Amino acid sequence: MVLKMSHRHAFSSCLLAFLWLVPHVVWSQESQLIEPRDIAHLEYVTSAEMSPDGDHVAYLKSVPRQPLKDEDGSSWSELHVMNRQTGTSRPFITGEVSISSLQWSPDGRSIYYTSRRANDKTKTLYQIPIDGGESVRVLSGPTSIGSFEIAGDGKHVVFLAKEEKNAEIQDFEDDGFDQEIYEEDWMPTRVWISALKEQTGRKSKKTQPRILNLKGSAIGASWSPNGDELMVILAPTPSVDDGYMQKRVFVVDVESGKIIRSLNNPGKLGQVSWSPDGEHLAIVSAADIHDPEEGRLMVTPVHKESGLVDLIPGLKAHVHTISWKDNSTLHWLAAEGVTSRFGTVNLDGETTDLIGPGGDGDPVFKGFSASDDHDAFAFLGSAATFPTEIFVSALSLIHI
Repeated sequence: MVLKMSHRHAFSSCLLAFLWLVPHVVWSQESQLIEPRDIAHLEYVTSAEMSPDGDHVAYLKSVPRQPLKDEDGSSWSELHVMNRQTGTSRPFITGEVSISSLQWSPDGRSIYYTSRRANDKTKTLYQIPIDGGESVRVLSGPTSIGSFEIAGDGKHVVFLAKEEKNAEIQDFEDDGFDQEIYEEDWMPTRVWISALKEQTGRKSKKTQPRILNLKGSAIGASWSPNGDELMVILAPTPSVDDGYMQKRVFVVDVESGKIIRSLNNPGKLGQVSWSPDGEHLAIVSAADIHDPEEGRLMVTPVHKESGLVDLIPGLKAHVHTISWKDNSTLHWLAAEGVTSRFGTVNLDGETTDLIGPGGDGDPVFKGFSASDDHDAFAFLGSAATFPTEIFVSALSLIHI
């Protein structure tokens, strides 16, 4: 069901109007708090992606297994799609499934995701059309595909995956020698590039992924707008400590696989995002090596040596989600105390608040996704009286 937010949740300081999607759990109007017995039955949203045209929101719904009935395991993760105009939600892939890593195709006609389905031995990349039809296996390999990103041309994909284990080591494991030896059996995550399958009649042309010879263990990778370069996040080793403290950003040439530039971000690292023209990188970083959490919004030119500039140095909040509105302006979402703050900032450091810190009972937003024109937004929010749900907002809705 779709509800227009009550006056109490309307954020009087907000320049955006919100619609609230509550498709799974309806709590009483008396602000009933969640109790321990409710936890085993909670269904909630874990991820939401706005379509490029702003008409739909694809989201993942966490559905817990039934205690003492189902086999032990993590909650199921279903794919649903909501029509933003009507507020109706449609199930796409449901049941005993584990869907992850949603991304819309550049033309908005289909959704990519990863899952291990049917006879898959590893987590595989799939595509499902938005207008109806079955999922199509796009890419699979000897090891599971982790995070991925479709290029702007819709014809290529960059993804993270480990290399296949040495045959001798695999034989030992098959014979029962599967003990873990600290630091000796680490398998770094690598960056792979592949053309997407070309459909030729009933058959599809197979493609062979290409690995980039980059030192370290990859944590993230993203295409530049023109597709000639990649932003790659690497840690020295796969260790938890290095992945937490030593992540660094590198700009890599797609054709040669060579590093063009490295950024010495200080301390912990959060989201990294290309500007639409590919001239700047925005980085959520710690202020220094001693900062306990990443949260400063910094920016740097890509193709010339320059330091990182903190765009909002006086912000007493931790930025965690960013999205470029245009070549010189970003939307940002931050945690301030126990509330949320959302606004814009340009490369000159001029800011505008669109959502100020809320009051008691207001939802706390932990992420957002925007349409290509940045007029439509899908936020993930929760409060003491309900689990994580979707809040859909548009600048053009302010009149309703």
